[in-house]
Amino acid sequence: MKIHKLRITLTDADLNRIAAEALSSSRQEWIQNLKIECLDESLKISGESTYPMPLVGTVSLAFDLICRIQPSQDGRELEIQIEQVNAAKVPAMMVNHIIPFLLGKLSGKPGLRVRERSIIISPLDLLTQKGFQIEGVLQSVVIHPGEMTIEC
Repeated sequence: MKIHKLRITLTDADLNRIAAEALSSSRQEWIQNLKIECLDESLKISGESTYPMPLVGTVSLAFDLICRIQPSQDGRELEIQIEQVNAAKVPAMMVNHIIPFLLGKLSGKPGLRVRERSIIISPLDLLTQKGFQIEGVLQSVVIHPGEMTIEC
């Protein structure tokens, strides 16, 4: 049996469940209250983390990331590019240091890579690890308020 075209629609609830499962299975304690929300053509990723600040020590940090998602040129990966960062209680000059800190915590996780201001996900590889044999390329990602649709 071959599937020639696949369209997956994920709601905000689906994305939050998947993220919660991924964080709990990897024992990630550095991020809490993670919430993903589909906006119009972008994702909003919110949460709280601890962040080491010089002369102050470790502080609790509430953050919002506004991200765009697009398939890679070869269609094997999804690139989540951070376009905007909002961080409460952090001086503006420190915001650019938060991105490498948050992304650095994701380095080395299965199916994830970090490149500059982007998280690269290999969803087909992740599905293969779960026992699904899928061949193909990611063609499009469409995001509307409340849901994201991925076509392969």
